[in-house]
Amino acid sequence: MGRTHCTEDDTGRFSCITGDCGSGKIECSTVPAGSSPVTKAEFKINNAGLDFFNVSLLDGYNLPLLVLPSNRSCKKAGCVVHLNGVCPPELTVNSSDGKIAGCRSACEAFGSQQYCCTGEYETPSTCKPTSYSQNFKKKCPSAYTYPLDDETGTFSCASSDYQIVFCAGNTTVYKSTTSNMTVVSSGPAEPPPVTTVITVPSLSPPPLPSVIIAPSLSPVPPSPTVIIAPSLSPQFKTPPSPSPQGITPASPSPQEITPRASPEIRRKTSRSLVPIIAGVIGSVLLIISFVVIFILRARWRGKSEQDPQDVEDHHIKHVPGMPVRFSYQELYVATDNFNERLGRGGFGSVFKGKLGDGTQIAVKRLEKLGQGMSAILSYFSMLS
Repeated sequence: MGRTHCTEDDTGRFSCITGDCGSGKIECSTVPAGSSPVTKAEFKINNAGLDFFNVSLLDGYNLPLLVLPSNRSCKKAGCVVHLNGVCPPELTVNSSDGKIAGCRSACEAFGSQQYCCTGEYETPSTCKPTSYSQNFKKKCPSAYTYPLDDETGTFSCASSDYQIVFCAGNTTVYKSTTSNMTVVSSGPAEPPPVTTVITVPSLSPPPLPSVIIAPSLSPVPPSPTVIIAPSLSPQFKTPPSPSPQGITPASPSPQEITPRASPEIRRKTSRSLVPIIAGVIGSVLLIISFVVIFILRARWRGKSEQDPQDVEDHHIKHVPGMPVRFSYQELYVATDNFNERLGRGGFGSVFKGKLGDGTQIAVKRLEKLGQGMSAILSYFSMLS
């Protein structure tokens, strides 16, 4: 099994949120019941010439785990899917930062006989997959998901070595090199197989770095190389003392160059800001002038472009004794589309009509408006 979210307190006690063995140290001698949720690899070696193995999710899940036999004719077992992402909320175990650290089994979460296959549910006829185990099985078909999942969750192999791979993928295959893997060997008795056990990298915080001093391979240690970096502040050199025996001192190397002082930055005075402020004020006044001119022109254009129909309506409203006005649609309906003509006179024909309340009316439809609005208004004045 593997452990995740491991820490070490001030007293040196080591603990993990998932897979903790309760020893308080990195090394584990036993795996107590409180270590779940944890993904486990289980083996029964050399049982009547066969090895039986599975990757069990009965104690929950905390990380992907895969068992690979060296015998290519044998099937691999495990779960390479990150089930924490599909874990139901009632089964999740969270870390201190609120992230999902593992997924508990339904037996541990609820403790009922149905999920644990105990009591009246311990027989093959009553111990059946639950919705939680089926969720695990759908994602990890070769994992052991409930107490009687031997048919699809347990595998057998003869005379094989095994690689236990943590956080594996679907394309992981058995390799002869056992780096970062734990190998369980169950080969023949003679000759004895070579078993290599390499600790799987822990998911806990990395230990303090150690310093290893390796001996030098050269007979004479190399002389140290000294690199002198020039100072960023101005340097003041003292004149060298006369060298003995008339030896001229060496000229300074190109690296020993005194940096120049940064140029003085002149501050802006208030006088230099006057042109800028004047330009801004002038631009604002110009924009305001354009806006005022635009508004005045729009109002003038609105008055000059008044609808002629509105003017005519205004004149007609001021004719004394003007009768009630009707819309063209109302007159169209009252005269049945100007169907019955009573006569013809100035400006048009007169048609017989009938209002909705039964009142008989005579409607004159104007046909010659070209004679001018003043003549029409005079005609209406005579009728009134």
